[in-house]
Amino acid sequence: MKDTLAQLQDQIAARRSALLEEYSEYDLHQLRVAVRRLRGQLRFEPHPDAWQLRKEWGFLISQTNPARDWDTLFARIEELPEDQQPVGLISAVERHQQTVWDGVISSLRDAQWQTTARRQQAYIDNHVEETRAPLEQKKSIQEAGMRVNMAWNYAEKNDEPRAWHKLRIAIKDLRYSLDSLSQTEVDEPIELSKRLQDLLGTWHDSIIHRGLLKLVDADLAPDEKAAKAAVKGLDTDLFAEGMKALKETRHVMAARRQLLERTRQL
Repeated sequence: MKDTLAQLQDQIAARRSALLEEYSEYDLHQLRVAVRRLRGQLRFEPHPDAWQLRKEWGFLISQTNPARDWDTLFARIEELPEDQQPVGLISAVERHQQTVWDGVISSLRDAQWQTTARRQQAYIDNHVEETRAPLEQKKSIQEAGMRVNMAWNYAEKNDEPRAWHKLRIAIKDLRYSLDSLSQTEVDEPIELSKRLQDLLGTWHDSIIHRGLLKLVDADLAPDEKAAKAAVKGLDTDLFAEGMKALKETRHVMAARRQLLERTRQL
């Protein structure tokens, strides 16, 4: 357990240093993944300091959310045929990207990153066991599985963005909890969690990107008709993709829910 947390902390430090040298969408993604995994591990640490650290890491990484959102929207636009990538659209998105990139670099320079890293190291040195007992690991997975079940029940009754977002977060927590085990009996639940995470990620991006496109459209001059048409077409496509992802999420959960239920009985 000590090694896992220490390795994640090293990854965070390395990606932060790389970003401070030069912004990179890849380094930002890897930084976010490392923080996400670290927070996932801290969720199941019994010491109260773990919750404070989890909160601090969550606040720090949340400041990179806008950059991640604009980067993934730009990547989505780059996938379009060339005739659907008018210069006006590309330029408008790039202006927003540059603004949020500057914000990321500024936030990464905040001394709180170093403060939290030192607190994390002290926590590892003083409160973390070399390995997590199998019983504790299974308890963590059981709790994560229970949260998925509760979130799914809520989403079934409340078909609204907030409900699906709760399910998305619960699935993420379960997936990273399962990743901590190497037992073959959780291979299938891990793959199912990844599938659901991808589907709900597509749905989430569709909502976020459609909101960003409204900002882009407001930036475009009335005579930039090609760019405005591209925005409208992309908005339509994103809406359809989001609805399709939710439909498939419902289908997968209904068909394979029993497989996730196994995680509550390990």
